[in-house]
Amino acid sequence: MAEENGTVIVGVTPGCALMPILITGYLDDESIEDIFKWAIDKGASVISCSWGASAVYFPLSLRQKAAIIRAATQGRNGKGCVILFSAGNANRQIDGVINEENWPKNILQGKTLQGKTAWLSGFALHPDVIAVAASTSLNKKPAYSNWVPNISVCAPSNNAPPGMWFQKTGFVYTQPTITTSISGLGMLTTDQLGAAGYNPGNFTNNFGGTSSATPVVAGLAALILSANPNFTAQEVNQILQETSDKIVDPDPDSQLGLRGGSYDSNGHCIWFGYAKVNAAAVHAAQQLRIVGLNPSQEIRVVNIKEIMIPDFDKLGIRSVITINQIAINQNVTVADIQVIFNIVHDFLGDLEIYLIAPNNQHVLLQSRTLGRQSQLQRTYTVRSHPVLKQLLSLTAKGSWQLQVIDYSPQDVGKLNGWELVIGYGG
Repeated sequence: MAEENGTVIVGVTPGCALMPILITGYLDDESIEDIFKWAIDKGASVISCSWGASAVYFPLSLRQKAAIIRAATQGRNGKGCVILFSAGNANRQIDGVINEENWPKNILQGKTLQGKTAWLSGFALHPDVIAVAASTSLNKKPAYSNWVPNISVCAPSNNAPPGMWFQKTGFVYTQPTITTSISGLGMLTTDQLGAAGYNPGNFTNNFGGTSSATPVVAGLAALILSANPNFTAQEVNQILQETSDKIVDPDPDSQLGLRGGSYDSNGHCIWFGYAKVNAAAVHAAQQLRIVGLNPSQEIRVVNIKEIMIPDFDKLGIRSVITINQIAINQNVTVADIQVIFNIVHDFLGDLEIYLIAPNNQHVLLQSRTLGRQSQLQRTYTVRSHPVLKQLLSLTAKGSWQLQVIDYSPQDVGKLNGWELVIGYGG
């Protein structure tokens, strides 16, 4: 947020207003409700949270979950506040278990499962939150950055040993061994004035952690909304993900020896999410302002037939909507497109959902990122899913298919119906 005044540095969003919220430090239900209610009431667009519970195992209460849901769905007059949380700096999977025997004298205490410590960071795991990890200036995983399957994106930060958990021996803090050198630059940012800050001056060049990466993403989200304030919170997240740079780290983690720096078939990486954010997201937001916004006419067709989704079947199901004659019995081209569907499933994270055009072109509408959610009723637009732009200018006439594939065993569900809206004649 540093202003563009020609002095030392400039922030990601120098022209956006900053509204700091001083919190009590207590994470009880009432405090969390007050924080997010205040942000909604004061008109916040982006809520950047570089804080979290100090507890190793911290599930959210129902009231805390509801407070975040309200901000993410009712903020900004119903478009939703963009909420970001840092993943944390302990170099741990924040929804898993790990043998913590390497810590001196087993000092790390928490909820245990069969002798292993269970980690759970409820804030970063909330499905309406953009969870942010860190990368180094060398596009590597920092030694400290936590990971979780629902990490959305990462942003550059410093490199340092894992923080938070130390044993003090005299004046020396000891921790599990880091087996490789810690390389990479720190973040240059404003500091508290004088000796009260990190450095004696008013700036520091060694700020870092996921607490540094998160406001970088928050600033970029603010720029996206500056380019188009009509985006929903979900659409902002989608743009961040789809414009990110796929950095790869083939090396093992410097402390635990684990590997997580590559991407799965859905384009997701447990260390970096959908990759490192890029300011090209702002250009994409600007472009989406002028794509398919003013078609003069539209075709709206619904298929309400319920279809059970077979469990662990890579062929999945296909539901068809056919457009035969349009307007005055002539073929027209797609100027805008929306897909709306309703699916219930025991674990939506099992599913991939595709729209298949009449020319057999497949567009991935929804990858396996919905996790434990069980009901999906959503509208996919060119704005929220820029991948749909590749269908613009196609002939609208023909059979359009919605394909739903369950890629994991056990959980089942059904497609309750879907709707296709095609704008044309703009």
